[in-house]
Amino acid sequence: MDEAMPSFGFSDFGHAPLGHQRRTRRLVLLVDQMCRHPGGTLPDKLNQPPDLRAFYRLMNRPEVTHEVLMGSHAAATRQRVGALGSGVVLQLHDATELDFTTKTTLLDQLGQIGQGTRRGYICHNTLAVRADTGEALGLLSQILHHRADVPAGETVPAARARADRESRLWVRGAEASGPAPAGVLCVDISDSLSDAFEYLAYEVTHRRPSARRGAAPAVRGQSADSGAGLAAAQRPCHDRAGRLRRRATGGAAQARG
Repeated sequence: MDEAMPSFGFSDFGHAPLGHQRRTRRLVLLVDQMCRHPGGTLPDKLNQPPDLRAFYRLMNRPEVTHEVLMGSHAAATRQRVGALGSGVVLQLHDATELDFTTKTTLLDQLGQIGQGTRRGYICHNTLAVRADTGEALGLLSQILHHRADVPAGETVPAARARADRESRLWVRGAEASGPAPAGVLCVDISDSLSDAFEYLAYEVTHRRPSARRGAAPAVRGQSADSGAGLAAAQRPCHDRAGRLRRRATGGAAQARG
């Protein structure tokens, strides 16, 4: 690696607002150490006891929160996307489950996962990836979602009225990704779980190019006519995405109006 280039720790966390420069410097050093040993547990990554203790002390500081650290990294990711100046970036929206069932002291802070027998978080990520090379540019968003313990027999209207409903994660991820920088086409990519009216309406309203893997032809919970209407509403957005792709790749073809 070019010695003049800043390390990942510095570029992504060197300006994290942790209340004191010493904490920020320590964070940069610890991140770079963990990058050299990406696999295994924390004791594997930080195999010197003083470094491991320093990590635990830092993570225990009230200034060092998930929101602050992710904000610093996401800002650096957006800078990398903007620095491309052209081309296509895929914004991959997907979720995974973080299982902390065995951490009994945390159980009252966790939500149900799996089939309801485990406890943890739904971790919803938005990863920026270059379409031409497959290079991962970083996370634009990471949401730790506490799945609600809903009452038995909850009605559909009551579920839709809940602000913490899981279907909102796709909208929140798109919102956190922000607008595409000048010259770069950013395309939201998600799976069939995002095939909900609220998310699709957000994409169309904000004219965000998007694609869904395995999406059903009609929106779940809506009639076929409603699904067809939404598809018709999306067509201008998809047509615009096609025009921008051709422009970004230097194509000379003219898009139909």
